[in-house]
Amino acid sequence: MHRLRPGAEVTDVWISVDPGEHVGVALWYGEVGAWASEMSPPEFVDWLWDEPGADLVVYESFRLRGGAMALAQTGSTFPAVEVIGVIRHLCRRREVRLASVEPSQRSSALTRVKACGFPLPRGSAHARDAVAVGVAHRRWTVADMKRLTPLTTW
Repeated sequence: MHRLRPGAEVTDVWISVDPGEHVGVALWYGEVGAWASEMSPPEFVDWLWDEPGADLVVYESFRLRGGAMALAQTGSTFPAVEVIGVIRHLCRRREVRLASVEPSQRSSALTRVKACGFPLPRGSAHARDAVAVGVAHRRWTVADMKRLTPLTTW
């Protein structure tokens, strides 16, 4: 088992996901970010179905709140909710642990990631958000991230 801080166990292989019409996904080996990409929902579902080795899947949660944001969603098919439903179902069937982070946690984590110069995937905001979902879940600080090294440059 990898360790980030004393007493904090880190899952060996885990996935972080930014669900939606474009799905961002990052694959991690303990503290090492190995791969991140953007996929369509069907591509992601096929990939997750075929991905046998993850111990944990972390996703950004979705809640419809009132006001202008709710009005902007009028007529939406809620692709984020659909993707989250598939994640929950596949993980339940495979007995894979699940966790979620709030959008505000992801946003704060992305700010920390950018502040410390931690390498982010190029060209896809959704892949970057998937990395931030992982950082938010682990509650990594700027100091933590400065000592972590991605396996690749994403």
